[in-house]
Amino acid sequence: MPSVSGFVSLILLILSKNFWVFFILCSNRIVLVIAAISAFVALLAFRMVNYLPVQRQRLEEVDRAIAEEEMIKEQYFTREKEILNDPDLSEKEREKRIRELQDATFGEEADAFRRGQAMEKGAEEYLHKRRVGSE
Repeated sequence: MPSVSGFVSLILLILSKNFWVFFILCSNRIVLVIAAISAFVALLAFRMVNYLPVQRQRLEEVDRAIAEEEMIKEQYFTREKEILNDPDLSEKEREKRIRELQDATFGEEADAFRRGQAMEKGAEEYLHKRRVGSE
């Protein structure tokens, strides 16, 4: 039987990954809750049928780790937004504080995070240029 913490972690994962963008458009929040619960139950049923208990336990551990990573990133982006929107900071001070935040949040993985951000920014700029060029 899956643990309650596994359930909570999976719900956080589902919600953090924006699987429910369609349902957010609905004004009735009950639909969102029912959809999340239905997805969780379907996932549990699939795992119960197709995986051994040891495998299910590993999957729950992975679910928790992913949910934790997503929460850390969400907290990081909230703090980053605060820094970027602070009118009292110069551009140089913003860059310094964001770098410090990245180092504090991601530790040894901060450089990898920065590379990923640079790749995402480059891809967005490339797509923007293609869209503008095709119009």
